[in-house]
Amino acid sequence: MAFLANGVISFLIFRRKYWVLSIPILVSFITILGFFHSERYILPVLPVSLAIAACGLQLLFQKLRTVERKKAIIAILIASALLLSGRLWPVPEIPEGQYLYNRAAKAFNMRNHLLALTLFEESIEASPYGSSISVHARMEALRISQTLNLEDRIYFHTEALRLELQ
Repeated sequence: MAFLANGVISFLIFRRKYWVLSIPILVSFITILGFFHSERYILPVLPVSLAIAACGLQLLFQKLRTVERKKAIIAILIASALLLSGRLWPVPEIPEGQYLYNRAAKAFNMRNHLLALTLFEESIEASPYGSSISVHARMEALRISQTLNLEDRIYFHTEALRLELQ
């Protein structure tokens, strides 16, 4: 990431007349930061980003050896400042139970009920006892068990849900 950031910033500083090439990168970053907050929008512009970053790094290393060393150092400092926010405020992790619950919901929506039941049960195991994820996963597991007529699981989830809700 440091090379990518340094390369793009150096390209924008040293090749100002070619700034149009960086429009896909700017649009994807505006989309990510302003609207959707998802890294999936980086993938389409990754080849452009890598090409611009490679050119920018070549320019940066050339400028470090010439009289324009101050501009190169400024480019490095700007890129470091942009990367600093990721170090100071890291992205929170999704708890394992919630991740498994989301995967189970997707499996259920794809009509794979046995996989959904298994994932809901794994979500129950990974979640803290009595948490909302655990209770909701238990209710969904009970509902799927009733649909599939799995008597042992129906009894188990009913009793466990009764204990959790008391």
